[in-house]
Amino acid sequence: MIQSCTIPLCPIDWHTEVMTPRRSVPTSSASAKSASAKSASAKSASAKSASAKSGTSRPIRIEQQVCFSLHAAARAYDALYRELLAPHGLSYPQYLVMIVLGQSEPLAVKEIGASLRLDSGTLSPLLKRLEGAGLVTRVRDVGDERRVRVSLTTAGRRTLHRLGTIPARAAKASGLSLTELRSLMALLRNTTSAVDHEIEHLKAADEV
Repeated sequence: MIQSCTIPLCPIDWHTEVMTPRRSVPTSSASAKSASAKSASAKSASAKSASAKSGTSRPIRIEQQVCFSLHAAARAYDALYRELLAPHGLSYPQYLVMIVLGQSEPLAVKEIGASLRLDSGTLSPLLKRLEGAGLVTRVRDVGDERRVRVSLTTAGRRTLHRLGTIPARAAKASGLSLTELRSLMALLRNTTSAVDHEIEHLKAADEV
């Protein structure tokens, strides 16, 4: 008696006289995924190797740049202080000059510039406008007429007193706690000092 059989749907070896079906080895879904993952990994490694050989790298992203984060924050604070100072008729640099003079006066123009990181070309017209508004006086140094000393006037001191609430309003607008603001200021001072040092190092290297 001939037993019935079912022939699997698979390729047939035509090189033999008897048509013998090839055995098909079942492939599990996990094995397929593993093979696919290995292939993708190999392609990725090959691409990285080719990139390294060609000297190319990943594109620079603006949101990952420390310099841009600092720039964006400075722009935001400039805009904030513009709004806060507008009722007093002052710009942000003028406000800073008045704060420095409120701490210690009289000061030479060069000393003010060093404190605020402003050059004389920026500072001189700024001081002239403050003097025109009656907020500061500029007097030649008796000992050295090349030096001009700047002081707050009585009106300037009154104006500075009225500006006393602005730091608290700016701190509130920052969205940071007092502790966070102190930590931020310390970090900014540290990084500014480090960058200044690096600039001096680069300048010295250029001179060699």
